Amino acid sequence: MVGKIRIIVFLILIILLLPAASGYWIRLELEKRTEMEIGGTYIPRLIFPSFFLRDAHFAWDDKVKLVSGHLKVDYDLFSLLSGRPLRVTLTSSNLTIKLLGEWADMEGISDVQLDRFYADLAFDGDGLREVFQVHAESPTLQFHFGESKRQKI
Repeated sequence: MVGKIRIIVFLILIILLLPAASGYWIRLELEKRTEMEIGGTYIPRLIFPSFFLRDAHFAWDDKVKLVSGHLKVDYDLFSLLSGRPLRVTLTSSNLTIKLLGEWADMEGISDVQLDRFYADLAFDGDGLREVFQVHAESPTLQFHFGESKRQKI
């Protein structure tokens, strides 16, 4: 009887801690697949396949730089385990970004305070594979790409 209780407790701990451990692995995979350093304080979520990055920051090629803000990263753990592209969604409010290069030239602005942000992306070993949706909203910038379904952002 005691052996069965230990097994049950062990299985419960695995179920609770697997998303927390896998989230860190996903963060490292994102850094590797995007070839960028993603900074910020990693805060795992128990049970749910997601994590938070507090005070997140990164620079993506000559396109955009996340200067400050908090990101929630949801991921499909089974996509990584099955060999499919890694699918993640990024959600945030109140991000400070800097548009770089051609993006800054096209918009005529560089520093942007985003009120809301949502991105649904897939990455493979070569980097960004598919963009399903991106929604970025601020008083100075409105960018919407992808399905027009209403998303909670």
